[in-house]
Amino acid sequence: MFNLFCLAKNPEAQEKLYREIQEVVPAGQPIGDKVLNRMHYLRAVVKETFRVYPTVPNNLRKLDRDIVLSGYRVPAKTTVFMVDDVISSLPEYYPEPEVYKPERWLRDDESSSVQPFTLLPFGYGPRMCIGRRFAEQELHLGLIRIVQNFHVGWAGEDMKQVNRMVFAPDRDTFVFSERT
Repeated sequence: MFNLFCLAKNPEAQEKLYREIQEVVPAGQPIGDKVLNRMHYLRAVVKETFRVYPTVPNNLRKLDRDIVLSGYRVPAKTTVFMVDDVISSLPEYYPEPEVYKPERWLRDDESSSVQPFTLLPFGYGPRMCIGRRFAEQELHLGLIRIVQNFHVGWAGEDMKQVNRMVFAPDRDTFVFSERT
């Protein structure tokens, strides 16, 4: 829902994604991993949406050894919180953090210098979400089919996040119109 909301509120991104879909996805054909691997802008849209609307409020880990963070010694067995929406809004990691800009994730963009560990919507390492690949595939396939067939609009107040163990939308007032 947050991806659709971001596309509805950013019609230029939606149009760019639609053009990529038209170019890469054959009409009426199944979508395999070879097709998905060519959908660079789609992946950028999803990453940018996770940046703007994190799925979870934070990632936390208990340190297994002493480390130094920003000059502070942090002892083993300390629980460390990485607050996703704070990191995602820092201009030192994301220039113009208030702007929805999927292009920042494209490797061919010379201005792209995103640090990979500033966005971990599924966690990382041995405790990474076991359903990550399935969730990403379903998200990509759903977005392709929706944007391929409909222009996504929005009516009413902007969507907000509510914490229900994971962040969820507080409303949906989408306006879908068929593409011709």
